[in-house]
Amino acid sequence: METSGFCIHISFFLASIITLSALAQRSTNEYVFATVVNDISGWTNSAVAFGIGSLSVFLGPVGKIYCTEYVRANVVDIANY
Repeated sequence: METSGFCIHISFFLASIITLSALAQRSTNEYVFATVVNDISGWTNSAVAFGIGSLSVFLGPVGKIYCTEYVRANVVDIANY
């Protein structure tokens, strides 16, 4: 059962990647590596756009687990304080 689920998962993953890469719209190398587009979000300052974009890295699932390790270690019992 696990082996068949694994095979189905891998086959659908490969089918999705192949389909998306075959039907995707292509951009030039110059556009991909030389064009900075940050005004779509409404933030015209590049530093603010970078900071807000990097929040997902620090507040993503792994970041949340990493931060909760420190929160649990520093819990103060308010009832007995």
